[in-house]
Amino acid sequence: MPDNPYWAAAKAAYRINDRSWLLCTPEFFEDMLGVVPPVCFDHHPVFGCHFGVSEVWDHTPRGKAIHLIFRSSPLHACRMATLSEFHTECFATIPPGWKLLTPDEVSAVCEQQRPGDRDQWQSEDFKRGTERLALGAIYADSPFHIEGRGWFVPSNI
Repeated sequence: MPDNPYWAAAKAAYRINDRSWLLCTPEFFEDMLGVVPPVCFDHHPVFGCHFGVSEVWDHTPRGKAIHLIFRSSPLHACRMATLSEFHTECFATIPPGWKLLTPDEVSAVCEQQRPGDRDQWQSEDFKRGTERLALGAIYADSPFHIEGRGWFVPSNI
C-alpha cells in the first residue's frame, strides 16, 4: 500500500518522531479492518474500537515491529506505532471511573460466571474471550483489555 495517502502520511510522521493521530475516513478504517486479521483488536472507553494492521511496515532499531494502528473515537484516525507504544498510550489514557482488576479478581469472576471453563483455556485468545464474557455479565459497560496490563472495568460497580 505504498501509494495510499494515509499510509504515506503515517510513515512520514513516524520517521520524524511525530506520534500524533492522523484523521482518516470511516471507510478507510472499515476497509483496513477487513483486509487482514488485525494484530490487536479491542475496545477502549476513549479510543473506541481500535486495532493494528497485522502487516508490518518496518522495525525499530531494536527489532520491534511497527504497525499502522487505528482508533474510532473521538474521530477515526490512524498512526504508526509499535504495539508496546500503543498499549502504553492506552494505559496512560484511562478515564476517571475505570479501574484495573487484579488477576485474582478476574479469576474469581470467571469462576463465578463460567465454572469449569478455566480447564478448557487452550490459548490466550480463548482465555481472553472467556474472561470478556464473564466480566461482561457483571459489568454493564464493556470491559476492555490492554495487553500486558489487564482488564479494566467501571469502578462504580
